[in-house]
Amino acid sequence: METHKGLPILRLPNLVLKEVLSMMSPLDLINISKTSLKFKNIAIGCSKQYPISQYLVDLDFDDLAFVIKGTQTIFFYELTSNKNQEGLLEEDDEVKYVKYSEDPITELMNYAGYVMEVFSWPVRSVFVAFEKFEERNKSITDWLKMHVKSTERCFLEGGIISDEYVSYFLSNVQITTYLQLNSKMSYNYRLNLPQYIESIDIQESDFITFDQLTSFDVKYITLYNTRITNQELNQFIKNWMTSQSNVNLRRFEIYIQNRHSWDIITDLPNKEKLEEVIIRGLLETRTIGRFNIKRNDGAMAEVYMKVTYGEKGDLSFHVVQGFDIKRNDGTVATIFTEITRNGLKVYMLVL
Repeated sequence: METHKGLPILRLPNLVLKEVLSMMSPLDLINISKTSLKFKNIAIGCSKQYPISQYLVDLDFDDLAFVIKGTQTIFFYELTSNKNQEGLLEEDDEVKYVKYSEDPITELMNYAGYVMEVFSWPVRSVFVAFEKFEERNKSITDWLKMHVKSTERCFLEGGIISDEYVSYFLSNVQITTYLQLNSKMSYNYRLNLPQYIESIDIQESDFITFDQLTSFDVKYITLYNTRITNQELNQFIKNWMTSQSNVNLRRFEIYIQNRHSWDIITDLPNKEKLEEVIIRGLLETRTIGRFNIKRNDGAMAEVYMKVTYGEKGDLSFHVVQGFDIKRNDGTVATIFTEITRNGLKVYMLVL
């Protein structure tokens, strides 16, 4: 008769052992899977059963954290080079284990590589700060290429000129849905988007030209700090109306300078103006003046105002105005403005 030494839990039948492991937190499950080959093999088998199979992973190469989501509690395995920060922290719906390491980036890669090998949890998001570990940027990208088949969302930041790093990253890491680019780019940089991206959010978009904008075959575009002129935005919308560019667009957001810019941008043919709405807001009200409108063909649209207040909650005036436009294939879009703390924002929503 076979006898098991070491941990008493190993004496349990495999089915019972799997049930026990499924009730552990993911951090505990990972730790115990490392204690023996048998535990590792059982953990691999458990990875296909609920609730273990529901976990998703965020890889954070900014805060150096392996983040596990999928339940009401979020679990963090965080690396630090400060011995005084090591320990377990639990509060509300978060559990964080902070581990000291002399080489936290390599430690994070090793930990993440093991977990993905054993549990096959999908990587939902990747965060990279190019200026923080500049000498390791290429090796981080190479590691992601080897160990992460794809990720839904990617957040790239950098307080340094990041042309080389961004290009290398986008050429080697497959992003399937969303890219947020918050890196400084040189004025003449040309952004070549990966094939499968659906949404881009560019925080410092002063390098984006009109030609680049019209080449983005994505569903959602948000641009901050743009150099696109009012006349170019007007032409961008006209191109959409004649199906010359951006035919898959579902939502476009961009900040403009003032009301005069709006008048130039919206000098368009055959637009159906909506009623202008002027709202006075106080204190904590966030969404007001919401109502539905009906077009003559029966199509419905909702108009509303999001109110942004000053730091002291002072009285604010906000103006929303907008209209419908129609593409040559009959597709309709609504264009309207929103006053925000950062300025006047224009939305184009394809219905």
